[in-house]
Amino acid sequence: MTLNLLAAVILTLHPLRMRRGLLNLACGLAIVGVWIEKGMGLIVPGFVPTPVGEMFDYAPTAVEVGVSLAVWAFGLMVFTVLAKVAIPIETGRLTAAGRRPAQPATPGQPFPGAPTAPGG
Repeated sequence: MTLNLLAAVILTLHPLRMRRGLLNLACGLAIVGVWIEKGMGLIVPGFVPTPVGEMFDYAPTAVEVGVSLAVWAFGLMVFTVLAKVAIPIETGRLTAAGRRPAQPATPGQPFPGAPTAPGG
């Protein structure tokens, strides 16, 4: 839980989030934190004996392995499709049709398309 909270703090505070090293650290902390949290909650109860003291061995069937692989494959496919759209937008290589990438505003100048004052 501590890893997740630290990652959330880094990702929430803008000055920290803008530093590439801290951003990578926060993403890694979030992944490891969720992995540990969910792993302990899902794996450990499987090794707890029954009230009569019996332990059961378990091995996933081919269908369970196939379903797990299909879920992973679908998740990676969705990530790939979204990344192919998001990365060009974030880097400025993809813009609206016929428009140039936005230029940073100059202080004191109205943004493009802003209404002008009457008579001015």
